[in-house]
Amino acid sequence: MSTGRGSPVSCSSMEASKSKPGPEHLIVLVHGIMASPSDWTYGEAVLKKRLGDNFFIYASSSNIYAKSFDGINVAGRRLAKEVLDVVQKMAGLKKISFIAHSLGGLFARYAISILYSQQAKETGSGASVMLTSGGSEISRTSGLGAIAGLEPTNFITLATPHLGVRGKNQVGVQHALNYICEPFLTSHLILVALEAKALFWCLTNF
Repeated sequence: MSTGRGSPVSCSSMEASKSKPGPEHLIVLVHGIMASPSDWTYGEAVLKKRLGDNFFIYASSSNIYAKSFDGINVAGRRLAKEVLDVVQKMAGLKKISFIAHSLGGLFARYAISILYSQQAKETGSGASVMLTSGGSEISRTSGLGAIAGLEPTNFITLATPHLGVRGKNQVGVQHALNYICEPFLTSHLILVALEAKALFWCLTNF
């Protein structure tokens, strides 16, 4: 079992994977709002104990703390790039899974839609071919589709508002809090309010 956090390009376990057979299944852990990879410390430990060496667990760090306020589309694109960087540094990966918490689940959904669209074509054998950022091709496993060139296996979210939040009362509470706290709001708190409003209306807009 391998784990990774922070900068994927400098992770020693990733570098080691170039010279010896490594894990085949990448599990990406995505934290929620105002959080960091350290929030997955316990989860990583449990997965490490229960799973074998065939899995590489990577805790995302591209949207830590205030970066999680930048919006689902911006954060999703950052996560997609981060996942691509990991895949391109890890030799032998064939499968990919995501485990995400709260707003991180929406980031992961957006990232997956981007990574899926990067599948350039399918060969006659059904193996997917993905174009890397450098223009070269990486052949990955076959299937009905590919995420970052890998076979999608599991998508697990915890407390993620996939359908938004119903109810005018909750929107009213948000407006009341904005009015009361307006003199004390920082730019980041204003962004939180905007992001919350986007989530409230997610159900009707998508």
